[in-house]
Amino acid sequence: MKALIYIFIAIVVLTTAIYPVEEKGKAPFFYLSKKRIQLNLSPGASKLCRIYSRELVLYRKYKVKDCYKTLRSFRKLFPKILQENKEKKEIMLMFFDSLGERLTPKVTLKEGIFQVQTIVYIANDKSFFLELIDGIGKYYFYKVDPKYLYLTN
Repeated sequence: MKALIYIFIAIVVLTTAIYPVEEKGKAPFFYLSKKRIQLNLSPGASKLCRIYSRELVLYRKYKVKDCYKTLRSFRKLFPKILQENKEKKEIMLMFFDSLGERLTPKVTLKEGIFQVQTIVYIANDKSFFLELIDGIGKYYFYKVDPKYLYLTN
């Protein structure tokens, strides 16, 4: 009987090690969908472009498809992008400067400073997500409400 209990405990411990419980390490962005998020990037000097890439996270190779002029708020821009790309299951967006160089705007939160890699729209969820990298290279993928995204200088 003791052997069965030890086996059960070992299975539980290994399962939680392989599939960690969320409460064990709460993500710093559990509130992002309800708060105003300011991306440190000049609206006039940047553009938001739809990209195609087979890579995830690093985006060393990508193709720029369509570009849109950025404003301080994304309220009008995101509906326009979605309207023009109705058939797409996923839309990946990156920031670029006027010369076509990739930009990774910074986001400052109480947990630290992070860089935005991409903004992703997933049609099945009808949701927007931010891909973020922190100062030590950790990757975060969190749902956001686009009406709360703003650009600042």
